[in-house]
Order: sequence, then structure tokens, then C-alpha cells
Amino acid sequence: MERINIMSLVKPRETVTPADLRQICLRDVFAYVYRRVPRVEDAEDITAEVFALALNRIPSHVHEPKAWLIGVARRKVADFLRRYGCPTRPLLNDELTVEGPHSEVERRESAKHLIALVDELPEEQREALILQCADNLSLNEISVVMKRSVPSVKGLLQRARQTIYDRGSAYFLEHQEVQA
Repeated sequence: MERINIMSLVKPRETVTPADLRQICLRDVFAYVYRRVPRVEDAEDITAEVFALALNRIPSHVHEPKAWLIGVARRKVADFLRRYGCPTRPLLNDELTVEGPHSEVERRESAKHLIALVDELPEEQREALILQCADNLSLNEISVVMKRSVPSVKGLLQRARQTIYDRGSAYFLEHQEVQA
């Protein structure tokens, strides 16, 4: 079996087989795709395309293989959505665990408001924020995925957070006072 040298995947300078790469990154890549396409079957197909492409073309100089794979997935998802004009999945699952019916309504309302605030962000800010918060990527990984410098990603995240704070603080402070 062909070996791929992927620095910093498990340990520096350790070689990893394509099967190892798939096992280490499959869940994260699938989760990234699944959150962005309407059907599970579409997510499975796109994830398979990502790994088929990656196993044939992964550059030997990749230092962040998970981020590189998510970058490939990002382009595949964009192609899919452009081709089929499909809506994306909602950011959060409707099944929120809560303590009681009143609390459930409040949490759903707050979640909907927060999702609306995120959806209103400029595309690059929204993508950076989702990569960090939903996909749990580091700044370095986000910079690889978005093909931007780390300072540029920091700026996007700061502007996204500031916009959400500016637009949403009145709503959340008002609802916090009601609960108190």
C-alpha cells in the first residue's frame, strides 16, 4: 500500500497510509459536509468524492491534513449547491435538550435568533465563525480551509463576533432580564 508523508497528523515526520488518513479525518469531513447539504445521501457522496480526490492528489507538503481535506470539501459542497441549487441544512438541530416546556420555548427562540444573526453575516465571516464554532477548527486550520492568513481569519472572526454582539445584545439582554 502506498504511504503518504503527512507531517503533524499524528506525530511529526510520521508516515500515514491513506487508510489511516481516512480513519482519522472521515468523521470531521463528513460532519462538515453534512451540516451544509440537505440530505445524508448527498453528504455521503460528497465525502466519498473528497477522499477519492484526496487519496490521489494530496500534496506531500500538507501540514494540516484535516484542514486541507475540509478545504477540498468546502469546494465540493459549493459546486454541489451551485449545481443543484439546494438549500443548506440548518445550523442547529431542532431537538434541543431542555428542562421544561417554558425553558424549551425560550431556548428555541434564542437559538433561532442567534442563527438569524449568523445567517445575516457576510459570507466569509459566517464561514469562518462556523468553521471555528461548529466544526471546531483552529485558526491555523481555518486559514488553510479558507486560503487566508491567520491574521486575516482572526479579523474575520472578530468582525463576525462584533456584528453579532452589536445586532443581538439588546435581544439577549432583554430576554435575560425577563428570566431573572
